[in-house]
Amino acid sequence: MSSNKKNSRWSRYDPRSKLWIKGKLIYLYWFRFLQHAESNPTKEVDWKRYPYWGGADVVCNMKFEEWWRPRWKRLFGYKDPKNPDPMFSPTYPHKIDAIRYALRFYELEQSGISDKWELAKEFAKEEHPRRREYARKQGVEYGETEAEEWVFNVARAGVIKSLNQYPEYLSDQKRLVQSRVGRILKRADVMLDNVCEGRFP
Repeated sequence: MSSNKKNSRWSRYDPRSKLWIKGKLIYLYWFRFLQHAESNPTKEVDWKRYPYWGGADVVCNMKFEEWWRPRWKRLFGYKDPKNPDPMFSPTYPHKIDAIRYALRFYELEQSGISDKWELAKEFAKEEHPRRREYARKQGVEYGETEAEEWVFNVARAGVIKSLNQYPEYLSDQKRLVQSRVGRILKRADVMLDNVCEGRFP
């Protein structure tokens, strides 16, 4: 979609179609949760809630960009930015990371990692370089002080090593992280139930 001065952080305007769209990222996450719900034997997607999405075969066998291009206008585009009225109109969450965390932890669990501490360690291994790169692109110095500010930093290998000299503190932090992971996985399960009914998140 083309850029436009009317664009905001959460909305985009496409001058060729003269349509608005809410932040695209939320639809990517919706799409991926829908794929997971369809492949989960304990869930049942009501595909009648998804007219024009293409059905299970299309959604589960296409990459998001390929699926998105011919469909976004009909499914999600709207003309009046003050009165959005697409077929589905999710409110773009202020805490998009909460959805991203739920999706990624669910995917990691589905890959075969069942222990909550091991899940946190794997997530931290992925997330730390992502945060460093984001800071670099923003021109912000990203040192250890900043690294300490995100909740799963304590699960990084280097931090665990440094905290081994404080076993009681590390044990407390480990329990807190495991509890957080449990809550995130529960949130992911709620989102899976929601998409089965045509709602997100």
